[in-house]
Amino acid sequence: MGIGLLPTYVVGRDIKEGRLVPLLPGYQANVNSALYVLYRPNRYVTGKVRRLIDLLIETFSDPPYWDSTEAAHETESSMPT
Repeated sequence: MGIGLLPTYVVGRDIKEGRLVPLLPGYQANVNSALYVLYRPNRYVTGKVRRLIDLLIETFSDPPYWDSTEAAHETESSMPT
């Protein structure tokens, strides 16, 4: 037994299934971080660069994909029973 500060992509399923209990649900860890994509400026961004940027936006947007209801359904359906 203990207290931990873990990302929801690690413990989200355990919380949903009742194995873990959030103690401070309103608490947000103070993490000042950012993700930047640097590329050479021109009028045309290659498809590979655009797809990378779109993937990063989708993955690290708020809320993160692992907290969305769609991700929960995908995870549940892909897990063996």
